[in-house]
Amino acid sequence: MPAEPVETILEEFEEFEPADRKAEQVATSFVQALDQTTFLLHQLIFEADPCLNVRLKLHQAPHRPFNGIDHMFVVTFGRLSYCDPPSWLDLDDRQSLTCLVDIAREILEVVIDGPEIDSVWAAFESVHDEESAIDEGEMEARLMGIEI
Repeated sequence: MPAEPVETILEEFEEFEPADRKAEQVATSFVQALDQTTFLLHQLIFEADPCLNVRLKLHQAPHRPFNGIDHMFVVTFGRLSYCDPPSWLDLDDRQSLTCLVDIAREILEVVIDGPEIDSVWAAFESVHDEESAIDEGEMEARLMGIEI
């Protein structure tokens, strides 16, 4: 039996629009667990002495039980950092996820930086407006002071 693709955080709930109270409670408990786990990870990384080297831990994780863990980390924290919360969530849950943005971004920047962060942002960019998008060549020309 082939392995099912790993689904990212909240993706498995995308077609799930809570219609009853029980479904809303499940979504709320999921958001609360995510909130607490993210704060705990932030504490372990930034407040512990010596601080936790997450990048090293992810790259040295045993491959058999943790196959693709670095990819899952980047997708999960990229999504928390750069995506808007799902509209079907309760207002309080959406606000909780919005409050996680800065913390998730700090954690993500510990593991990846530079052009990789820009790539993650581009992958999860919520606004895909072609009119406001600037061509890379045009942007370089502006930076160099050349008129086109």
